[in-house]
Amino acid sequence: MHCLYAAFYIFVITLLNCLADGNENGGSVETLHTVVFESADKEGWTPLHHAVFRGDEKTFSELLSLQVTTTVRDTLGRTSLHITAYYGYDTLVKILLHKGADKGAEKGCQG
Repeated sequence: MHCLYAAFYIFVITLLNCLADGNENGGSVETLHTVVFESADKEGWTPLHHAVFRGDEKTFSELLSLQVTTTVRDTLGRTSLHITAYYGYDTLVKILLHKGADKGAEKGCQG
């Protein structure tokens, strides 16, 4: 449970820093978007990677509506398209391709 509190604390501090930067320099929305929706864990997985791994269509759709990057590679070189295709989520594969996911992304994938 401590990890959850630590993650939440880091999120809140980051949010406050982004808002403070926005008051001085502008651009806080972009910074906050990147921190929340584009950040990767130690395996290189973004929230989009996690959503497709679980086949979570609702979260997947919400993330895409926020225009997250679909080409981020994890530590093994896999994009969200690799994971989606591997687990056979055909509907999600079609949506990712329609949103511009790289069809040639298999190059550089180690897993």
